[in-house]
This record gives sequence, C-alpha cells and structure tokens, in this order.
Amino acid sequence: MGIDLSDFDNDGRPDIVVTDLSNERYHLFHNNGDGSFRDVTNPSSLGGLTFAFPAWSTQLFDYDSDGWKDLFVAQGHVMGTIEHTSPNMKYLELPLLLKNESGHFVRVLAGDVFQKEWAGRGAAFGDIDNDGDLDIAVSNVGQGA
Repeated sequence: MGIDLSDFDNDGRPDIVVTDLSNERYHLFHNNGDGSFRDVTNPSSLGGLTFAFPAWSTQLFDYDSDGWKDLFVAQGHVMGTIEHTSPNMKYLELPLLLKNESGHFVRVLAGDVFQKEWAGRGAAFGDIDNDGDLDIAVSNVGQGA
C-alpha cells in the first residue's frame, strides 16, 4: 500500500508510517534510536482515524508550516462494487489529511478538493508551480488527476 519514513515527533530520527486496507489500521512506528521501533499507532490517534479507510500513497510533510509533520494519504477501495457486499465501505473516498498536533493526529478538511471522493492510488509531492510550497498530484482510477 503506502509507506514513508520521516521524523513525525521531531526527535531527529526517522519514523515509519505504513498504510493498509480497510478494516485495518495504518501503522506508525517510532524510531527508538537503538535500531528498534515502537508501535505508536494508537497513542498518536492514527489507529482510530484510519481503521475504516483503504489507503495507497502517503507522505509525512508539514503542510501548515508549524514544525510538525502532517500526514496525507490517497484513498479508495480496491473493489468498485464494495458497497454491494459491505455497505459500510465505499469505493470512492475523500483524500485524508491529518494534522500533527505535537505527536497526535487530527483530521482536517483543507479546501474543496478534500471534500470530493476519489479512487486515489498514487501521489507525487513537490513544488510543482515553483511558489515555495509543497503540492500534491494524485492519480485516480477512472478519474483525472
């Protein structure tokens, strides 16, 4: 699915975030600095915020320039007919943006694009328009980027 390495808690060591299918939690592993990692999925609130969502490309980045790495995830179920067999799930999903508040994540809707459902798969991150901030291009199944 998706994976990224970045320092989510500002301790100078790269941590690992891994996305997963629906009915699975995304996982966040804190780098202990001794070659080992600790699962901080639930203490960071990531587990409860992501259990219902299938996810693909992801990246930790500071979208609001507050010094904390936030999390973006392109989402969408793998089965176009999932609503017929599992009414609590959807093929099209809102993109996920989680704000990092000192090591705890909260969901935010950052504009109109975050309120439209997509069959998100891949995402590329970079300053596409050369204005000094990070942009995200998302590829979607059967839809435009």
